[in-house]
Amino acid sequence: ATLLDDLISSGKMAIRDQFMISRLMKGSEDVDQNFTAYKFGDAQRTAYQLWLNDMCNVYLELIKPIVQSKDEENKDARWAAQATLWVALETQLRGLHPMMPYITEELWQRLPGRGTLGETEKQSIMLAEYPVIVDAYKNDNCEESMSLTMEIITACRSLRSSYNIKPKDLTHFFVKMTDEGQAAQALSQVDDILTLGSGSQVDINPSDADIPETVGTMVVNDSLTVLV
Repeated sequence: ATLLDDLISSGKMAIRDQFMISRLMKGSEDVDQNFTAYKFGDAQRTAYQLWLNDMCNVYLELIKPIVQSKDEENKDARWAAQATLWVALETQLRGLHPMMPYITEELWQRLPGRGTLGETEKQSIMLAEYPVIVDAYKNDNCEESMSLTMEIITACRSLRSSYNIKPKDLTHFFVKMTDEGQAAQALSQVDDILTLGSGSQVDINPSDADIPETVGTMVVNDSLTVLV
Protein backbone atom coordinates (compact mmCIF):
# COMPACT_ATOMS: atom_id res chain seq x y z
CA ALA A 1 0.00 0.00 0.00
CA THR A 2 2.87 2.37 0.80
CA LEU A 3 4.51 1.82 -2.59
CA LEU A 4 1.18 2.31 -4.37
CA ASP A 5 0.51 5.52 -2.45
CA ASP A 6 4.01 6.79 -3.26
CA LEU A 7 3.52 5.87 -6.89
CA ILE A 8 0.17 7.65 -7.21
CA SER A 9 1.43 10.79 -5.49
CA SER A 10 4.73 10.90 -7.37
CA GLY A 11 3.33 12.58 -10.48
CA LYS A 12 5.68 10.40 -12.55
CA MET A 13 3.11 7.94 -13.91
CA ALA A 14 2.45 7.77 -17.63
CA ILE A 15 -1.04 7.02 -18.95
CA ARG A 16 -0.03 3.37 -19.38
CA ASP A 17 0.88 3.18 -15.66
CA GLN A 18 -2.37 4.81 -14.55
CA PHE A 19 -4.28 2.47 -16.88
CA MET A 20 -2.70 -0.59 -15.28
CA ILE A 21 -3.49 0.54 -11.74
CA SER A 22 -7.07 1.39 -12.73
CA ARG A 23 -7.56 -2.02 -14.34
CA LEU A 24 -5.96 -3.61 -11.28
CA MET A 25 -8.48 -1.93 -8.98
CA LYS A 26 -11.50 -2.80 -11.13
CA GLY A 27 -10.36 -6.33 -11.90
CA SER A 28 -9.57 -7.10 -8.26
CA GLU A 29 -12.97 -5.71 -7.27
CA ASP A 30 -14.70 -7.97 -9.80
CA VAL A 31 -12.83 -11.02 -8.48
CA ASP A 32 -13.80 -10.14 -4.91
CA GLN A 33 -17.47 -9.62 -5.82
CA ASN A 34 -17.62 -12.96 -7.65
CA PHE A 35 -16.08 -14.72 -4.67
CA THR A 36 -18.64 -13.08 -2.39
CA ALA A 37 -21.43 -14.31 -4.67
CA TYR A 38 -19.87 -17.82 -4.82
CA LYS A 39 -19.34 -17.43 -8.57
CA PHE A 40 -15.97 -19.13 -8.55
CA GLY A 41 -15.82 -19.68 -12.31
CA ASP A 42 -16.47 -16.00 -12.93
CA ALA A 43 -13.82 -15.05 -10.37
CA GLN A 44 -11.29 -17.28 -12.12
CA ARG A 45 -12.19 -15.92 -15.56
CA THR A 46 -11.91 -12.30 -14.38
CA ALA A 47 -8.53 -12.93 -12.79
CA TYR A 48 -7.33 -14.64 -15.98
CA GLN A 49 -8.44 -11.73 -18.17
CA LEU A 50 -6.70 -9.23 -15.89
CA TRP A 51 -3.42 -11.14 -16.06
CA LEU A 52 -3.48 -12.01 -19.76
CA ASN A 53 -5.16 -9.06 -21.48
CA ASP A 54 -4.43 -6.02 -19.34
CA MET A 55 -1.03 -6.85 -17.89
CA CYS A 56 0.71 -9.29 -20.25
CA ASN A 57 -0.68 -8.37 -23.67
CA VAL A 58 -0.81 -4.61 -23.10
CA TYR A 59 1.11 -3.22 -20.14
CA LEU A 60 4.08 -5.58 -20.07
CA GLU A 61 4.69 -5.07 -23.79
CA LEU A 62 4.42 -1.29 -23.47
CA ILE A 63 7.01 -0.97 -20.71
CA LYS A 64 9.71 -3.19 -22.22
CA PRO A 65 11.56 -0.30 -23.92
CA ILE A 66 11.06 1.83 -20.81
CA VAL A 67 12.63 -0.57 -18.31
CA GLN A 68 15.38 -1.61 -20.74
CA SER A 69 16.50 1.97 -21.28
CA LYS A 70 19.25 3.04 -18.90
CA ASP A 71 19.26 6.69 -19.93
CA GLU A 72 19.38 9.09 -17.00
CA GLU A 73 16.59 11.20 -18.49
CA ASN A 74 14.38 8.12 -18.50
CA LYS A 75 14.85 7.24 -14.82
CA ASP A 76 11.49 8.60 -13.60
CA ALA A 77 9.52 6.75 -16.28
CA ARG A 78 11.55 3.61 -15.58
CA TRP A 79 10.89 3.80 -11.84
CA ALA A 80 7.15 4.38 -12.40
CA ALA A 81 6.94 1.39 -14.75
CA GLN A 82 8.88 -0.90 -12.42
CA ALA A 83 6.86 0.18 -9.40
CA THR A 84 3.56 -0.23 -11.25
CA LEU A 85 4.56 -3.69 -12.43
CA TRP A 86 5.59 -4.74 -8.92
CA VAL A 87 2.30 -3.50 -7.45
CA ALA A 88 0.31 -5.24 -10.18
CA LEU A 89 2.14 -8.54 -9.74
CA GLU A 90 1.99 -8.54 -5.94
CA THR A 91 -1.67 -7.53 -5.79
CA GLN A 92 -2.78 -10.03 -8.41
CA LEU A 93 -0.89 -12.86 -6.71
CA ARG A 94 -2.78 -12.15 -3.50
CA GLY A 95 -6.05 -12.03 -5.41
CA LEU A 96 -5.31 -15.29 -7.20
CA HIS A 97 -4.06 -17.11 -4.10
CA PRO A 98 -7.40 -18.72 -3.10
CA MET A 99 -7.60 -20.33 -6.56
CA MET A 100 -3.91 -21.24 -6.97
CA PRO A 101 -2.41 -21.47 -3.48
CA TYR A 102 0.95 -23.12 -4.11
CA ILE A 103 2.26 -21.38 -7.21
CA THR A 104 1.15 -17.96 -5.97
CA GLU A 105 3.01 -18.51 -2.69
CA GLU A 106 6.15 -19.49 -4.58
CA LEU A 107 6.02 -16.49 -6.92
CA TRP A 108 5.08 -14.08 -4.12
CA GLN A 109 8.12 -15.17 -2.11
CA ARG A 110 10.34 -14.54 -5.14
CA LEU A 111 9.24 -10.95 -5.75
CA PRO A 112 12.14 -8.45 -5.60
CA GLY A 113 12.55 -6.86 -2.18
CA ARG A 114 10.99 -9.71 -0.24
CA GLY A 115 12.24 -9.58 3.35
CA THR A 116 13.05 -5.85 3.26
CA LEU A 117 9.56 -4.37 3.22
CA GLY A 118 9.33 -3.35 6.87
CA GLU A 119 7.72 -4.53 10.08
CA THR A 120 4.28 -5.02 8.54
CA GLU A 121 5.57 -7.44 5.89
CA LYS A 122 3.96 -10.85 6.19
CA GLN A 123 5.99 -14.05 6.06
CA SER A 124 3.50 -15.84 3.85
CA ILE A 125 0.94 -14.84 1.23
CA MET A 126 -1.57 -16.80 3.34
CA LEU A 127 -1.22 -14.15 6.04
CA ALA A 128 -1.23 -11.18 3.67
CA GLU A 129 -4.28 -8.96 3.34
CA TYR A 130 -6.62 -9.67 0.45
CA PRO A 131 -6.46 -6.85 -2.17
CA VAL A 132 -8.15 -3.66 -0.98
CA ILE A 133 -9.95 -1.57 -3.61
CA VAL A 134 -9.27 2.18 -3.63
CA ASP A 135 -11.89 3.90 -5.79
CA ALA A 136 -9.70 6.99 -6.13
CA TYR A 137 -7.17 4.93 -8.08
CA LYS A 138 -9.70 4.03 -10.79
CA ASN A 139 -9.23 6.20 -13.86
CA ASP A 140 -11.84 6.01 -16.61
CA ASN A 141 -10.08 8.68 -18.69
CA CYS A 142 -6.84 6.70 -18.86
CA GLU A 143 -8.72 3.52 -19.73
CA GLU A 144 -10.57 5.35 -22.50
CA SER A 145 -7.29 6.75 -23.83
CA MET A 146 -5.70 3.30 -23.78
CA SER A 147 -8.69 1.79 -25.57
CA LEU A 148 -8.33 4.37 -28.34
CA THR A 149 -4.58 3.79 -28.48
CA MET A 150 -5.11 0.05 -28.88
CA GLU A 151 -7.55 0.70 -31.73
CA ILE A 152 -4.85 2.67 -33.53
CA ILE A 153 -2.23 0.02 -32.77
CA THR A 154 -4.49 -2.73 -34.11
CA ALA A 155 -4.93 -0.76 -37.34
CA CYS A 156 -1.15 -0.23 -37.59
CA ARG A 157 -0.53 -3.94 -37.18
CA SER A 158 -3.20 -4.83 -39.73
CA LEU A 159 -1.66 -2.48 -42.28
CA ARG A 160 1.80 -3.94 -41.72
CA SER A 161 0.40 -7.44 -42.12
CA SER A 162 -1.49 -6.50 -45.30
CA TYR A 163 1.73 -5.30 -46.92
CA ASN A 164 3.89 -8.13 -45.52
CA ILE A 165 6.20 -5.71 -43.72
CA LYS A 166 8.85 -7.56 -41.75
CA PRO A 167 8.91 -7.05 -37.95
CA LYS A 168 12.38 -5.50 -38.09
CA ASP A 169 11.27 -2.85 -40.60
CA LEU A 170 9.74 0.11 -38.76
CA THR A 171 7.09 2.13 -40.57
CA HIS A 172 5.87 5.73 -40.69
CA PHE A 173 2.20 6.04 -39.72
CA PHE A 174 -0.21 8.91 -40.31
CA VAL A 175 -3.31 9.05 -38.10
CA LYS A 176 -6.25 11.19 -39.21
CA MET A 177 -8.84 11.96 -36.51
CA THR A 178 -11.88 14.25 -36.62
CA ASP A 179 -12.42 14.30 -32.85
CA GLU A 180 -10.04 16.85 -31.29
CA GLY A 181 -10.31 15.28 -27.84
CA GLN A 182 -9.36 11.86 -29.19
CA ALA A 183 -6.54 13.40 -31.20
CA ALA A 184 -5.13 14.88 -27.99
CA GLN A 185 -5.36 11.48 -26.32
CA ALA A 186 -3.55 9.80 -29.19
CA LEU A 187 -0.87 12.49 -29.18
CA SER A 188 -0.22 11.83 -25.50
CA GLN A 189 0.43 8.15 -26.26
CA VAL A 190 2.48 8.36 -29.43
CA ASP A 191 5.34 6.48 -27.73
CA ASP A 192 3.00 3.59 -26.95
CA ILE A 193 1.76 3.49 -30.55
CA LEU A 194 5.37 3.40 -31.74
CA THR A 195 6.16 0.53 -29.37
CA LEU A 196 3.29 -1.82 -30.18
CA GLY A 197 2.71 -0.67 -33.74
CA SER A 198 6.38 -1.10 -34.73
CA GLY A 199 6.54 2.46 -35.97
CA SER A 200 9.46 4.71 -36.81
CA GLN A 201 7.25 7.80 -36.59
CA VAL A 202 3.59 8.54 -35.89
CA ASP A 203 2.03 11.81 -37.06
CA ILE A 204 -1.35 12.76 -35.61
CA ASN A 205 -3.52 14.84 -37.99
CA PRO A 206 -0.73 15.92 -40.35
CA SER A 207 -1.54 18.23 -43.23
CA ASP A 208 -2.41 16.54 -46.52
CA ALA A 209 0.77 17.97 -48.01
CA ASP A 210 2.84 15.98 -45.50
CA ILE A 211 1.27 12.65 -46.46
CA PRO A 212 2.84 10.80 -49.41
CA GLU A 213 0.72 10.34 -52.52
CA THR A 214 1.05 6.56 -52.28
CA VAL A 215 -0.14 5.18 -48.95
CA GLY A 216 -1.93 2.18 -47.52
CA THR A 217 -5.14 3.16 -45.76
CA MET A 218 -7.34 1.61 -43.10
CA VAL A 219 -10.59 3.28 -42.06
CA VAL A 220 -11.19 2.24 -38.45
CA ASN A 221 -14.42 4.20 -38.01
CA ASP A 222 -16.06 7.48 -39.02
CA SER A 223 -13.60 9.53 -36.99
CA LEU A 224 -10.37 7.52 -37.29
CA THR A 225 -8.23 6.57 -40.30
CA VAL A 226 -4.70 5.18 -40.20
CA LEU A 227 -2.30 5.38 -43.14
CA VAL A 228 1.14 3.91 -43.75
